[in-house]
Amino acid sequence: MPIKDDLLVKIFGGYVAQKQIILEELERHRQAHQEKLSTYKALERRYSQNPQQLAEEAKFQYLTLLNGISYETHWIAWCGQAIQLLS
Repeated sequence: MPIKDDLLVKIFGGYVAQKQIILEELERHRQAHQEKLSTYKALERRYSQNPQQLAEEAKFQYLTLLNGISYETHWIAWCGQAIQLLS
């Protein structure tokens, strides 16, 4: 499945922009992903104390939540790596 993300397009051609602008964009994205992750983690704490005991429907919803947590965690880590490399 192709990945289409505006930030990645900007990063791909980032060498033509001022580095500070790219770093600020990366930091904004990292913060946005951190906020989403915080929301997802709160949901996980609230609704998924023992995933094995969830009703069948809730297990599928929980799996979706886990994917969101993984997705946001990855983006936060990648933004951090990018900021470190470009700093």
